[in-house]
Amino acid sequence: MMKMITLTILIVLISQSVFAPAENYLYLEQGHTINPYLPIIKAVTAVESANGKYLLNEKENAVGWFGIRPVRLDDYNWRTGNNITHEQCYEYEVGKMIFLYYASQIDYRDIESICISWNGVSEKNLYYKKILKAL
Repeated sequence: MMKMITLTILIVLISQSVFAPAENYLYLEQGHTINPYLPIIKAVTAVESANGKYLLNEKENAVGWFGIRPVRLDDYNWRTGNNITHEQCYEYEVGKMIFLYYASQIDYRDIESICISWNGVSEKNLYYKKILKAL
């Protein structure tokens, strides 16, 4: 009886395609990067530059999509050892990199702390309210 069960299992296994396929293919699919800071990035660019419409705030000498002031840039360069110029801050990717340097030190869900870190705190926290509205 045991021989018959063993023989049956052996026949079933042999009749099935138990061998690896002859083709040598490797299928790769491009992954999607998830950036939890994307909503706040969009809100900040909307508030700071009207999504790139106004890249210079002469009153504060803030430039680019993220409204980067010279004092912020000096702090960023000092902390990171980079040597980014104020002119380079007009570029979206440069501004985003600087913004994310500061924002990523705070949990992405803590919008208020990110706003305070980026823009400071005002009496009525108007910047935070503008960001919430833009979200």
